[in-house]
Amino acid sequence: MAARRQTGSVLNAALLQPRTIRDTSSPVQIKGSRSRFVRGVGKPSPSAPVLLQMLYNSNYMVILKSIGAILAGFITVVVLSMGMDWLMEIIGIFPPPSEEGLFITWMLALALIYRTIFTVLGGYVTAMLAPVNPMRHIIVLGVLGTLGGIVGIIVGWDLSSHWYPIALAVLAFPSIWVGGKLYLRRAR
Repeated sequence: MAARRQTGSVLNAALLQPRTIRDTSSPVQIKGSRSRFVRGVGKPSPSAPVLLQMLYNSNYMVILKSIGAILAGFITVVVLSMGMDWLMEIIGIFPPPSEEGLFITWMLALALIYRTIFTVLGGYVTAMLAPVNPMRHIIVLGVLGTLGGIVGIIVGWDLSSHWYPIALAVLAFPSIWVGGKLYLRRAR
């Protein structure tokens, strides 16, 4: 029992005790820094606890950044689409949802055009923020967008012409794909 307790305390001391680790990415070695992080760099300083350095270097950060990239692309599409809907109502191009005549074909076509453009932009944002392998993130966002479009078809079947929710679902994946490819072409 005493040996077990001693091993636990040694492990805790090893994980939480500051260590000096040579930072090969920086020409200047930082010693005795009062801050736990190197300001402006965004990574743990050499005097940070080993546990913090292990978390930074592990896949947890990559996974969190991946989730953030996909969420950022999704939020881009949703916020821009809802904002444009609201703007069209304020300007008077679209009537308020409570009035008749909201689902006229030219209004649906206009909404489809700007929503497709915003979906391309969402794919671009996701690819730009992806920590590794941007097209894998684009595929995930495209699948989620297509599934959301399918849910929109089921929920909105009686709300408008049937072609509109079907077109949104069909165009989701290709639009996101184009956004990712545009980013990759520009990044070269």
